[in-house]
Amino acid sequence: MCHIYAKDKGSLQKLLGTSGLLDWSQFTLLAGVDSKHLDAVKELAACKNTPTETELVMFVMILEDASHLKDPESDLASRLKPLTTAHAELVNSQWKHGSSKSSYNSIVSYISNYPSLCVTAEDGTPVSWLLLYHHSALGLLYTSPEHRRKGHARLLVTTMAKALLEQGRPVYSFVEEDNLASYSLFTSLGFSHKPDYRAVWFQLNPR
Repeated sequence: MCHIYAKDKGSLQKLLGTSGLLDWSQFTLLAGVDSKHLDAVKELAACKNTPTETELVMFVMILEDASHLKDPESDLASRLKPLTTAHAELVNSQWKHGSSKSSYNSIVSYISNYPSLCVTAEDGTPVSWLLLYHHSALGLLYTSPEHRRKGHARLLVTTMAKALLEQGRPVYSFVEEDNLASYSLFTSLGFSHKPDYRAVWFQLNPR
């Protein structure tokens, strides 16, 4: 995994074209490409005869107004716990991009190295959860269908956001353009996005 930063088309193409940086004959996922720079990537891929596919287009939701983060109800808050690696298989089974050994390993890494939270049922089983990716974005937010519309997701995002803010860390999340439920949740909690900015997940040599 590598991170590439560029502010203009020319420098991005120069970086991506650096010998040995990418194997243009293998599957590669470019995660979070600025939509304004996507044409630069497509042009370079075309020059190398590499097939491409846009996987996802995301809003980058950033918490700029923390006043909407209200204290949770005490009965729900008492059911909050960190996830453990024993829960990785459950999380993997419900993740849109999960169900593989690779995604399972990623989830184990997230739980082991970064903050996570879940709301548990009476028997201690997680019914709703929220993790942090390696780049500190809130992610993998999920609530089992029978427990939805009870404030679980709002509680998880609020609690995690407050903890991160107390540590002086940025609070943000990637939300797919067509995920209206998540978009509504995050905007109601004070998150916003730049109207002219999208982050694109872009595949080279799509699987």
